[in-house]
Amino acid sequence: MSTGRKRLLASAVLVVGVGVGLTFAQAEERIAPESLLPKQSLLYVGVDGSAENAQAWQETAAYEALYESGLMDVATKLFAAIQEQGGGERGMLGQVGTVLQHVMQHGCSLSVTLGEGGGRPPIPWAILVLHDAAPFEEGLSNMVMNAAQGEINLETTDQSGRNVTRGLIPGSPGIEVGWWSEGSHLVVVAGIDAVHSALAVADGGANITANPLWKQYAADDPGFTVASVAWLQFSTLLETFGGMTIPESQHDGRPDGITVNDIASLLGLDGLNTFAARSGYKGRALWSEINIDAPGPRLGLLSLSDQETFTLNDLPPLPSQSGTFGASSFDWAMAYDTLLEIAYDAEGLYPPEFEGQVDGALAQVRQILGFDLRDGIFDPLGNVHTVYTDSGQMPFGLGF
Repeated sequence: MSTGRKRLLASAVLVVGVGVGLTFAQAEERIAPESLLPKQSLLYVGVDGSAENAQAWQETAAYEALYESGLMDVATKLFAAIQEQGGGERGMLGQVGTVLQHVMQHGCSLSVTLGEGGGRPPIPWAILVLHDAAPFEEGLSNMVMNAAQGEINLETTDQSGRNVTRGLIPGSPGIEVGWWSEGSHLVVVAGIDAVHSALAVADGGANITANPLWKQYAADDPGFTVASVAWLQFSTLLETFGGMTIPESQHDGRPDGITVNDIASLLGLDGLNTFAARSGYKGRALWSEINIDAPGPRLGLLSLSDQETFTLNDLPPLPSQSGTFGASSFDWAMAYDTLLEIAYDAEGLYPPEFEGQVDGALAQVRQILGFDLRDGIFDPLGNVHTVYTDSGQMPFGLGF
């Protein structure tokens, strides 16, 4: 092989090698958003943008109704007109609209975690990850600085190779806000020592994928395309703040005052562990699941989740031309009894002079209406309720 051909071949190999290297570098730059969220997240909301599950979304009847019908085109033009009135894309409304549109397409993740310091009980700190939104960092900085009007002393420093902008909230017990780019994402944090806590996770600390709730609701396959996941670990909140006394709740009958645990027990929420929800697409349907983890008898407000099931045979006759209907089961009489019992129990937490106020209010309502709420309205309603369209009623088929 001649010297020229050898050089040409070497150059080609070098170009290919550089191209492959850049490809791997770009792939590595896309950090998984969940790797930035702390393991002990007691509140989590994760939303994939429409681009993440585009094919599944476009197969749904909802997409057909919104986009293929042209309805979203009308909404887009209307928003553009409003945007122009607010100064166009460079105006405040335009900038916010651009960010919201990006979030709708690419998604975001929010986590709230109990902090380590800042007193007892600990003050929570929050982290918001705007997926693939790093190009908006400069715009966010300008917007916050304009809004702060010099009341927050913001500074940008190098933190482990990141340009982190941070500042303390005036008059707060050391609560700070901060933001920076993490790979292709824009990270925003708030809370005591929030920047340090978030960077510790980003630099390899335990993240949310090690949380059992993540494995249960985000990592498993539920049988449909998941587009959003959320949970609230209520039991952790109660363990942390349950012993706190409600301000100015002390009286002769309760010299130690009323605690958060007392209120939770009154409402029947002391047996609630976790509330979780996830939604997405299943064929042509939008699919949602809600899970309430509350072992043992459900009392108070939790008892309202125990409703009778029903079938299509339990629905009333619907118009043959009805294009939309919704049905649910909810026993209003049972709800009235439950809420009334909670009101009586709450009355017992306060001084003796509050006794009888619930009965007095009920008597006043009966006097005004001329009948009892439970027997006159809630009980006759039953538990199956239906809302449906009826194009044969009202002008332009708008009857329902």
